[in-house]
Amino acid sequence: MDTATSFLFGKDMRSIDAGLPYPYNAPADRHARVATTDLTSDFATAFQDAQTITAERNRLGKAHERRAQGLDPILKEAVAKKRTMASGTQKIDEGGDRHVEEGETMLEHLVNYTDDHTILRDAVLNVTLAGRDTTASLLTFTIYMLAEHPDIFAKLREEIFRVVGPTQRPTFDDFRTMKYLRAVLNGKPFNEKYTSVLSVFLYQTHLHIRTSVQPTVFQSSKGGPPLYVPAGTRTFLTPIIMHRRKDLWGPDALKFDPERFLDERLNKYLTPNPFIFLPFNAGPRICLGQQFAYHEASFFLVRLLQTFSSVSLALDAQPPSARPPASWKTDDKSEWKAHEKVRPRSHLTMFVYGGLWVKMEEGEGI
Repeated sequence: MDTATSFLFGKDMRSIDAGLPYPYNAPADRHARVATTDLTSDFATAFQDAQTITAERNRLGKAHERRAQGLDPILKEAVAKKRTMASGTQKIDEGGDRHVEEGETMLEHLVNYTDDHTILRDAVLNVTLAGRDTTASLLTFTIYMLAEHPDIFAKLREEIFRVVGPTQRPTFDDFRTMKYLRAVLNGKPFNEKYTSVLSVFLYQTHLHIRTSVQPTVFQSSKGGPPLYVPAGTRTFLTPIIMHRRKDLWGPDALKFDPERFLDERLNKYLTPNPFIFLPFNAGPRICLGQQFAYHEASFFLVRLLQTFSSVSLALDAQPPSARPPASWKTDDKSEWKAHEKVRPRSHLTMFVYGGLWVKMEEGEGI
């Protein structure tokens, strides 16, 4: 959140100041230490309201009262600053184009084109919604998979030490070099554009919604009757299901395996049919934050694995109500559920109910 708000409108919401959460079974005095600031609390509450409403609107098509008042003072300040700089002699460019200045935030760039408060708020809120939970979800499920696959953790750490080193700060060129890091993020469990990437594949974006512009007929690929879709029909697309289909990804579709994005399976499944992988959507409306999300998540993982030599699940720290029910182990209708050790849930994005609790061990080398 702090990275996104600083980048988008130059205001660090200082969410880290809220203090550290502790597991449910920690001593009571530790829970008492969790504090928060008014700025962090107010913005977090408004942001959560906006997320909940947006998710409900997406699913049910309901119109709701806007609840993004937390952004209003920031927007007013940006517009006022632009008008002061213009000193009445320059007009806002309503149709032209201009280069992004060094260090310029998204909001500072947008006010060069419009001072319409509603447009600015909608644009900034839309991107902000994709700037916190999406990357957090991606990293959460990535850590979950790394904890479950120590061999993949070790291979990723070896690449990080080989390319970046044990302490150096990674660069954009480093990220382009680290093919295995990108493969781990693409992994195969959800993704970004409304969920997560490593998490991109198996735990990826759980829902896209599209509305047909004109009537059309879909022919069945399995010899069944055609399907008529009238104009104006809202259609729900679920990448989380598509990314687990064995007819699209092969018999090991439910396996977390970064190698599928590096070996012969890449050319067998994804290259000839790229639209089977939609963590950031695709086409002209592909997620604008795709590369930002990849780089942000990559930077986090590099720094984390430079510091820690192992990660494992701390299942005893998971609240009992957030643990997978025993019935999942014998659910013959879901091959994936039987192996799940956390309870994924969703609002606008996927998340782990009760949080993902892990133990990490510090290490100095490979």
